[in-house]
Amino acid sequence: FLGLGFSRDKSLVPFLIRYLADQRNKYRSYAAWCLGEIGDVDAMPALVDALRDPERMVSYYSSRALYELVKDNKDEDLVKKLPIDESDEWLALNNIDIIYRVLGKKAAGHFLQQAPNLENPRILASVISCLSLCEADEENNTFLLKSLKELCLL
Repeated sequence: FLGLGFSRDKSLVPFLIRYLADQRNKYRSYAAWCLGEIGDVDAMPALVDALRDPERMVSYYSSRALYELVKDNKDEDLVKKLPIDESDEWLALNNIDIIYRVLGKKAAGHFLQQAPNLENPRILASVISCLSLCEADEENNTFLLKSLKELCLL
């Protein structure tokens, strides 16, 4: 199955998209990974839907596949759809990393909108870390200082 991704054959995309709905978690995960390796933007809507898959690895490979698809063209709207959901810390941290890698310093506004609602200290620390790498502006600095004080780091 994984060989399909290595083939980079775009004619396989419809076949792999169908596997994103398979009952078996393993095949859904493999399909998401393969779609990222093939790199066809036609897979984006299906991969965005797969971000909400109840199986963690399907969500993970879907977000990584989307990263592969948008890393060069910097599709800001798509990247902002990656969930920073505290119900799955591991996936949230992965998505924070992807958002920052794709948007770079432009991620500050997105993170500033998300951060006030975050309660998980690791996820919040990851957002603060990314914000500290973003271009400083008054709103960013104010949020960073407030968050660091609340975390008893200052």
